[in-house]
Formats: sequence, C-alpha cells, structure tokens
Amino acid sequence: MEKTLITRKGLCERWGLSYNTICNYESNGTLTRNPNFESPMYYMEEIIKIESLSEPNPLSPMERRSLENKVRDLKRMVDLLQEQLTKYTMINTESVSLLSIVQKCIK
Repeated sequence: MEKTLITRKGLCERWGLSYNTICNYESNGTLTRNPNFESPMYYMEEIIKIESLSEPNPLSPMERRSLENKVRDLKRMVDLLQEQLTKYTMINTESVSLLSIVQKCIK
C-alpha cells in the first residue's frame, strides 16, 4: 500500500534539507501540514506535486530542435518509401497481369 503521509524527518531525508528549512516551507505556505496529528505529517500527494514542479525539461532547446529535424527527415523518408512501394506494387500487378496473358497465349 502506498504511503499517503510522510513525517517531517522523512521529508528532511527525502529532500536532503534541514529540519528548520522544512519548518520554513510550512510557515510560508509552501507545505501544508496535516492538522490531525501531533507530530508533523505532510501529504505525499502534495510532496510529489512539489517535486514534479522542480523537474527540469529533459531536452535542451538544441536537443529538441535536433529531434524535431530528425522526425521531419524520417517522415519524409517514410513518404518516399511509401511512394516507391506503391510504384513497385503497381509494377508487380502489371507483371502478374502480363504473365497471365502470356500463359493464356501459350496454352
């Protein structure tokens, strides 16, 4: 079962922050303490949300542009290959048709 609350000590360890820093986050409204417990407990849902806000974008603008260019190039290649496949399919169909005609003439 997933934990829904975390202690202040657990949060200090999780975030690598001091006890006082966590208290400051609580007093300035960054963290909401669960009022139903004497010892400080915080909602895991809120902790996870805060953690997700600080995650950096995994792609730099240059990496993103590079990947977008690669996607564009790959789409062009797919279009070209589909076009060639269509031509080969038409040639194959014509060849089979001609073979059929030739076989009928031979018989």
